[in-house]
Formats: sequence, structure tokens, C-alpha cells
Amino acid sequence: MSQAGRAVARVELEAVVGEALRAWQQEHPRATLDEIVAAVDTALLPVRSAYIGELAAAEEAAVTAEQRCPECGKGMQQRGRHRREVLIPGQASAIKLERTQSVCSSCGRSLFPPR
Repeated sequence: MSQAGRAVARVELEAVVGEALRAWQQEHPRATLDEIVAAVDTALLPVRSAYIGELAAAEEAAVTAEQRCPECGKGMQQRGRHRREVLIPGQASAIKLERTQSVCSSCGRSLFPPR
């Protein structure tokens, strides 16, 4: 997805989260602070996942452009994209990341981010 496409998706997602929180607040007008915090945390999970995925993709692009083998220092060859599910503390479900697997042409070490 292009940077402009990601920006539009982010605005749409934030609007949906804001709408969900306003609806929740109408249903719970006497909520305690702990209940409000829990509701906000729950509503933000999709936004959090989207940002983590977006930032991980940007990091991967920077890393794979000049990636060297941590074992022998030789160049790495890309071996296709693979999907990985990563469970991050605070997330209720795994975040799906699509990353490039790299293999060292000299020693054969394989890297599959995230690191």
C-alpha cells in the first residue's frame, strides 16, 4: 500500500475508533476511570496493530536494502515473502506481518524478521 493509501486508511480507522468510543460512552455515562481506560485500550487495539505493522514494514525496507549476514558479513539474498504472526505484549491477538526471508549466499544462515 502506498504512503497516501496508508494515510487514508489510518484516518478512516481512527474515525471508526472515535465513533466506537463515543457510542460506548453513551452506553456507559457513569463509567469509572478504570472502565474508561479498558474501553479505550480495547478500541485502540486495531489502530495499534496497524501502526506496528506499518512501522515494521518500513524498518524491513531499510534493513533488507543493505543487509549483511551477522555470521560472516557477506551479502544476503532475498528468498521471497512469508507471513508470520507475532504476539506482542498487550495485544489480544497476534499481529500478521509479511516479511522477506533472507539467506546468506556464503554460510547459508537464514534470517526472517522481525528481530
